[in-house]
Amino acid sequence: MHGLHAFSHSGNVSDESTRVLTLMSHDYPHDHDHNHPHDHDHGGSELSAMDLRVRALESLLVEKGYIDPQTLDVYIETYEHRVGPRNSARDREGMERSGRLLEDATAAIGSLGYTGRQGEHMIALENTEQVHNMVVCTLCSCYPWSVLGLPPVWYKSAPYRSHTVIDPRDVLLDFGVTLPESVEVRVWDSTAEIRYLVLPMRPPGTAHLDEDALVELVTRDSMIGTGLALAPAQLMEGSRVMNAAHDMGGMQAFGAVTQDACDAPSASPFHAEWECRVLAITLAMGAIGQWNIDTSRAACESLPPTQYLGSSYYEIWFEGLKKLLAAKGLASMEEMASCVRLTSQKHRSA
Repeated sequence: MHGLHAFSHSGNVSDESTRVLTLMSHDYPHDHDHNHPHDHDHGGSELSAMDLRVRALESLLVEKGYIDPQTLDVYIETYEHRVGPRNSARDREGMERSGRLLEDATAAIGSLGYTGRQGEHMIALENTEQVHNMVVCTLCSCYPWSVLGLPPVWYKSAPYRSHTVIDPRDVLLDFGVTLPESVEVRVWDSTAEIRYLVLPMRPPGTAHLDEDALVELVTRDSMIGTGLALAPAQLMEGSRVMNAAHDMGGMQAFGAVTQDACDAPSASPFHAEWECRVLAITLAMGAIGQWNIDTSRAACESLPPTQYLGSSYYEIWFEGLKKLLAAKGLASMEEMASCVRLTSQKHRSA
């Protein structure tokens, strides 16, 4: 088992964020009547505490002129509908024929238009009869967004982040995958700089299939390494010392890796509306250039251990964003708390 844990964490993404934001705004015309579940009028229905807090922060940042509501909707639509593993599966065969994907994955993927946030530096890992590759991020959730979309819920979970580097074969069993003992399993730990994409082995008996048929066989999990490419018949059937709470590689007692309803192929990657808005607000604020990705990660990773381990993925993002806003003098904690109270009052009186 091999893990890549020694990369440094650096780099400023503000310029790139601004460029991507501009490209998305031009490439994806936005209509407020588009069909997605993120409307803001709940007709007086009860909002969760997190929903109220996110709405309050969003309204405060809009009022201060830091973000535009239409920009948030562009981000949400992009990551919910426009990027994902199906696109990369479709384009893989042509890249493989030219040999470019293994030689220079970043350039090969970029030539097809899949560039931007969390996909700037890509490495392709080829599965063979002798070697099976798996990808994890023990520190947080580093993942090739521009290629595979947003990471599945289980990829961000404590059980997966902690146990994969200890016993990858046991984790594969959680996904129903059993490999021969003769196969070497290599685990690759993503970093702020490097993202990995697994090239699954082509299933036997598929030499006659065209690109459209092959796309159906290549799953997201097979490009992370927790699954294998489907056979046509399947398709027809239907302990390590911790540096901090976020550094989960080797931590135990989180239980088995379980899959979530959000991880279904056609499902939204978000459990609730406030989650997608936290993502969009964070990306929009990152584009104004007040901090880079490392600063943003540090804000999340420096939360008290009990708060970090007791919070969901996007709750951690939300708390980290608040810390950054206060630290940079963009919005005080008092302003944000006051805005929550006002938003709650307005909702109750609606």
